[in-house]
Amino acid sequence: MTSRHYTESATPDSTKRYSSDLNDQEFATIAPHVAQKFGSGKKRTVNIREVLNAIFYRVKTGCQWRMLPTDFPTWNHVWYYYRTWRNDGTWERINTLIRRDVRTKEGRDPEPSVAIIDSQSIEATEMGGEKGFDPHKQVKGRKRHLMADTLGLILFVAVCAACIVDSDGAEYIFHETKGRFPRLRTVLVDQGYKSWLVEFAKRWFGIIVDIVQRPPAQHEFVVQPQSWKIERIFGWLDWSRILSKEYERTTESSESNIYLASIRLILRRLTFSLK
Repeated sequence: MTSRHYTESATPDSTKRYSSDLNDQEFATIAPHVAQKFGSGKKRTVNIREVLNAIFYRVKTGCQWRMLPTDFPTWNHVWYYYRTWRNDGTWERINTLIRRDVRTKEGRDPEPSVAIIDSQSIEATEMGGEKGFDPHKQVKGRKRHLMADTLGLILFVAVCAACIVDSDGAEYIFHETKGRFPRLRTVLVDQGYKSWLVEFAKRWFGIIVDIVQRPPAQHEFVVQPQSWKIERIFGWLDWSRILSKEYERTTESSESNIYLASIRLILRRLTFSLK
């Protein structure tokens, strides 16, 4: 039987061990955003690329922190950097910067003028933290509210209890993203959003909310223009096993996992666009 040596140390230039590992180009793209700041503080003794590889491995496989393979840095080192970058907004910031790069490379303005908002209710495990019951989807857990552009790139993420209705989640997104997207003029939503959201967004943010209506005579499922793109994003996120359920105690960690899955997808997109 062939022996497998998972405990051997791996150098940054070695052949990728896992499909979630960053290649040289991908690491070079995000390395400046996780580099240690200049100063008199204690210098890092851990290989930061391997820390990132471990974080992306966990997002891909959904394993527990203590179950990370031993050829990564120790789990407490990895958890420390994950938590630090979660708390200071690094994950959201990286997602924003590389999302702008993709839009620029595809001949678009870095910031969108049209966005799409939708939500996904997801079952939670027995882990504590905020959770609730969505009577429409019959799901006990949390709800993921996403804002995305028409290229299928995530703009903003908010995770809350599943009992929060879609319109309230969209209202929260409008408040949290105020001033972030200066070109944003139109937001598309489905029929699950209430009509009061239209007047609210126009009055306070100058944004037109377009509720995509299904024709009254239509009873079967038909893909709606533009709106299907955010459904595709939810499908892409399912490729990351950590997002198959809500395993995290805090909604901040849940949001970070979505940003990390988005970052991994965007890095692949950037890599292929440069080939």
